Amino acid sequence: MLFRLGTVFLNMQQPERGRPLLEESLAGFRRLRNKMGECEAPGNLADLELMFGDAVLGRQLLEENVALAHEIGFTWWEAGTLHSLAEYALKTGDLDEAERRAAQALELDKQIRDRSGRIYAIACFAWAAAARGDAARAGRIWGAIEAEEARGGPVGRSWEDRYRAEYEAPLAVVAGPEFEHARADGAKLTIEDAIQDALAGRNHPPAESGTVRT
Repeated sequence: MLFRLGTVFLNMQQPERGRPLLEESLAGFRRLRNKMGECEAPGNLADLELMFGDAVLGRQLLEENVALAHEIGFTWWEAGTLHSLAEYALKTGDLDEAERRAAQALELDKQIRDRSGRIYAIACFAWAAAARGDAARAGRIWGAIEAEEARGGPVGRSWEDRYRAEYEAPLAVVAGPEFEHARADGAKLTIEDAIQDALAGRNHPPAESGTVRT
């Protein structure tokens, strides 16, 4: 319950109330030798540091979190933590690192058939493409995400309430006819095809306007 309450305060953006509860919960998990708890509490502490405190410490905690989750086979948490690293890299402009981490998350999401995880991770590629000025790639990926939402229904409350808008906002820099044309093409793709398309285009510079990458 300490962990849950600390997480609630983190989500409410009240780090001064969340931090001591998460730290106390971590101490309890360690006393109990509860490895899943030892993953979850520092993971949320890492998010707290990234948002409100020491970003370098936050990233270090995430890296440690990935290693521990992998060690104990907590695959869902490992994928989510890799996604957090990808998002942090996007926000700091390290696009290659963002795509590398998102690709790792996608591989794990595929293993555990996590639909929402795949959408979060592939959205990182749309953000990275927009940051590179690649309107066609960003539009194609985002169109595929929209099509998956239409086919499969809501992704999850967190996506609908917050993250969807956060990931869509960076696409504004490439808005225009090229983006919209690619968006329409992307809507014809399955999410699996869109993931393969996104992975194939990793680290590529944007093609010249009007050209098609093969």
